[in-house]
Amino acid sequence: ENPVTSYSTQAAGKVIRDLQRMGIPTPPHRGTWRWLPYLPLGLSRHRAFRVTPPQFDVLLLGAKNRDFSMLDPAELKGLRMLFLGKPDHAASLRAAWGHLDLTISGKVPPAEYHQIIAASRCVLIPFDHARANCFLSVVDPLAAGTPLLLTRHIGSERLDALDAPIFFVDRYSLRSTLDHVLSADFDAVAH
Repeated sequence: ENPVTSYSTQAAGKVIRDLQRMGIPTPPHRGTWRWLPYLPLGLSRHRAFRVTPPQFDVLLLGAKNRDFSMLDPAELKGLRMLFLGKPDHAASLRAAWGHLDLTISGKVPPAEYHQIIAASRCVLIPFDHARANCFLSVVDPLAAGTPLLLTRHIGSERLDALDAPIFFVDRYSLRSTLDHVLSADFDAVAH
């Protein structure tokens, strides 16, 4: 009966689906949305690490709601990569990318997770465009200062609006962006 104001860090589509799954109606004429900046959530949660020299060129973070088909394996040739996600999701990745230097690791302890991000020269997350649950996936690389490469997806317009230090890539810009962030003159400290 009363108007409700909802606060969230997630994309509107995801929040509405979550509420509907719980049986909570969200009539637009009764609700107001307020969007909280989500970036600070992860910035003070864990100790920061710096690994010198980095152990991996590219960290592929997670498999759920990811679209690896948008990545051309030829563009990743010569790079040392780590896939961090469920191994059963990586089987097709390994089959398609068997000729690449790809290490696959399952779940790691939370204390080691941030060390792995710091041991990577960049993090690449090829989001499925239709998925909106992405914000917690980007906090940790940003907090570590590790360059983050994302594909555009529902919710990415909010990342643009926040002017977050993110490189948006697609199949055609991936290699040039990788060359930039992995180059010897890339100023990782300033980033």
